[in-house]
Amino acid sequence: MKLPSEMSLAQIAQLIGGKVQGPDDVKISSFSPSAAHATTGDIALIADHKILKKLAECKASALIVPAGSATSLPLPLIFVERPMLAVQRILTSLQPKWFRPTGIHPSAVVDPTAEVAEGVNIGPLVAVGPKTKIGKGTTILAGTVIGGAVKIGTDCLLHQGCMIGDFVEIGNRVILQQGVSLGGDGFGYVTERPSNMELLKDGLPGASDDPNPLLKIPHIGTVIVHDDVEIGANSTVDRGTVGATVIGQGSKIDNLVQIAHNCHLGRETIIVAHVGERRDLRFHPAGHSRDGRLSRGHP
Repeated sequence: MKLPSEMSLAQIAQLIGGKVQGPDDVKISSFSPSAAHATTGDIALIADHKILKKLAECKASALIVPAGSATSLPLPLIFVERPMLAVQRILTSLQPKWFRPTGIHPSAVVDPTAEVAEGVNIGPLVAVGPKTKIGKGTTILAGTVIGGAVKIGTDCLLHQGCMIGDFVEIGNRVILQQGVSLGGDGFGYVTERPSNMELLKDGLPGASDDPNPLLKIPHIGTVIVHDDVEIGANSTVDRGTVGATVIGQGSKIDNLVQIAHNCHLGRETIIVAHVGERRDLRFHPAGHSRDGRLSRGHP
């Protein structure tokens, strides 16, 4: 990945909080994610001491390596305490200017009773329902649908095609990737008489093929997403049956995750892709439940 302009090792070290070993005036023109494929002018990162030991030669102009690494490669090095934090700082400085709407697109439909703060940007074909409030600096991309009486905080980013149900509350600096759904009904049904599943589970007689319709249980709760949460593409968070499904501050949810009704995720919890969190689980900081299990999901 090309740098916006050539940088010296001293400048890169200052950017990522590292220390240079060797000449610090070497010029770098690009960042390579692979030391094995790097060429002259590249700086590459080695995140693991073991990989560095296996690297017989490298054509990069310099390497970023973990503090305390030992190598016989005749290359200038930048030592860092946390290699992935160095990557985060480099990529933050290199990220392109994304295509974002400015102002409110003429094809957007915003209910007259909605309150849209100063500096909100709304893209094409967005729908905003009645009595919804959107905070300053929030950006909503094309095709997103926001229901009624929704509260969205400041400096949020809602990517294309998100679906936000009525009464959902979203905090500040929340990022919703493409296709996120918040506030759909949870999966809850009951039968007028004991179902075959209940009878078999309890070892009782009476299972039959007679009709016993599944009656939908209304979900009259909501979803509350606290500050600094990011939810990945096509993930869903169901509203509570009564009360709220809660996503704690700073939590990060990967793509294709299902959070069921009445789940409570604590602060800075991480949920990885394809996980299904069943109802009534309450997760605490560092991604642990009350009984100490990691929050990897319990289908």
